[in-house]
Amino acid sequence: MLHLLETALQREIDAFNYYMKAGSKAHDPETESVLIQLAEEERKHQYFLNREIQKIDHLLSEEKGDRFIDTEDVQYPIPDSPEFKRLHSIRSVEMAAVSLPVELLGGDYVDTLVLDRADQEPALGIFLYDVMGHGLEATHIKALGKQAFGELREAWSSGDKSVDMTSPGRVMEELNRRVAAYCQEAGRFITSFYGIIDTTANTLIYTSAGHEPPILIKESGEYIHLSETNLLLGAAKDVTYTETTVSVGRGDILILFSDGITEATNRGGKMWERDRLRQTVQKMSKASSRDIIGHIFKTLKSFLKGQPITDEFTLVVMKVGVG
Repeated sequence: MLHLLETALQREIDAFNYYMKAGSKAHDPETESVLIQLAEEERKHQYFLNREIQKIDHLLSEEKGDRFIDTEDVQYPIPDSPEFKRLHSIRSVEMAAVSLPVELLGGDYVDTLVLDRADQEPALGIFLYDVMGHGLEATHIKALGKQAFGELREAWSSGDKSVDMTSPGRVMEELNRRVAAYCQEAGRFITSFYGIIDTTANTLIYTSAGHEPPILIKESGEYIHLSETNLLLGAAKDVTYTETTVSVGRGDILILFSDGITEATNRGGKMWERDRLRQTVQKMSKASSRDIIGHIFKTLKSFLKGQPITDEFTLVVMKVGVG
């Protein structure tokens, strides 16, 4: 695994060097600027792969004793400083997200999609899923789901409207159709959430496939439990997925997460649970999304008192109207 990542890293380095060398030989400034920008994209990929290699190497090392990952299990401590994911957002939604322990392994995946519209601010799609089980065994199903969502997004962006990315129900139906056979053969299924925030209409329209209900905290402090859900992805091939619409407005906070964070258990056998997550966010509701996540980590670490997390988790905090 590490050899594969190191090979990929070397290819990114080679591509970076190629673009930089070609840019230095360009005959006009326009061509040079394009090549420099391509080189910088490769630099970003290098950074990502370097970080993943370091984290995976650390988790695979049994010398540490207190953190490891193997084919079925995962254990790791809460880091002091979370490393935030790079996700696209829109002007009116401030967002921060983390996935632990690493990006490429395990069963959690989160992504966003900016949905451009004529004469209106774009809407923002947010997609999160969690393969049942954890460790390396969930990685392959995660890759299949990630590939399927990427293909749908690419087709939509190129003008193919056969699957409407503005319809969470339709997207979930297509994803389910693509992964159902493998999930049933493997005996593993996927909880998933796809929602679209429209700050022009002040709505969140979403479809949940058995996923942990997101938390919506209104600007007034009111807590709304987004509990409407449908069948898990992969449990049956032909499923109709329904959509739910709720109102969102300036100052509202939406928290999406996988159950690895709420099921984190301390040495006394107590789970952290969603109420502690909700209360922590409510206390920090005026802070930025990044600061809210930082405070969640601090609070969770204090609760665990050194006990490691035993499942991957993803956490996304979105503040509406403050981007």
